[in-house]
Amino acid sequence: MFLNKKQCAAALCLSGLSSVSFHSNAEVLDSKTSFNLGYIHEFSSRSEDSGKYSLPIFSIVNKTTTDWGGFSIGGQIDNLFQVADDLEGEPGNQSFKAFSTVNYNLGDSGFKLWYENFAVGSLSMFEMTNYLGVTYAKSFGDLKTATSVGANYVFGHAGTASNQIQGFNSMAAKFTMSYPINDKLSLSMLFESHINRTDEYRDVFNYDDFGYKLNLGMNYHITDNSILTIQYADRTSWAGYNEGGDSLRFYWSFGF
Repeated sequence: MFLNKKQCAAALCLSGLSSVSFHSNAEVLDSKTSFNLGYIHEFSSRSEDSGKYSLPIFSIVNKTTTDWGGFSIGGQIDNLFQVADDLEGEPGNQSFKAFSTVNYNLGDSGFKLWYENFAVGSLSMFEMTNYLGVTYAKSFGDLKTATSVGANYVFGHAGTASNQIQGFNSMAAKFTMSYPINDKLSLSMLFESHINRTDEYRDVFNYDDFGYKLNLGMNYHITDNSILTIQYADRTSWAGYNEGGDSLRFYWSFGF
């Protein structure tokens, strides 16, 4: 099925709302919403080969911890009002992204049931990934880690009605790590990958068999509610970076 623009918008909204309805009567232990202004500076020939260019971003994210686990939900707009030009000097495209994550504690073992949704849509394409699997969280002193593995259900299209995909089309793996240097400064890392993509998945989005994203970040806490972040990002056969890409990403987040 080929999605029009209204259907894409509806799917993006539903993907974000999916985590909110889960355990609506749970006891909320903590909840925080942040508004994030950022800028992505593409600096490598790989980014240029993928058709990527520097642009501003704006996102809203809520993270909630409950007595059964927790969830996060958010949305992001890239190149709002087309203020950044593409590589041809024309107004660049806007895109919208929605994302949500649910982790359900399996007792006190550190294992959690894991569901994660990511959707991106523009005038020319729509891609939604859905991970279902298990997360294992482990702390080593102040160092916090989480390792997740699962199956990836992909839904979307690129370009034309016939160029579409729907079904389980790869495995997914994710590893996160965070470490506070002091009260003001912390480090973070995220590595996420798709493993053994099917021929159909590769053909529709022009991906390789294996693709990943890597974020290495440094966060400075101005106050408890205001954070500055600088991040190096590597994208390889991932989310439109068909030829890869390297960028520096700058964020200011204000939460409440």
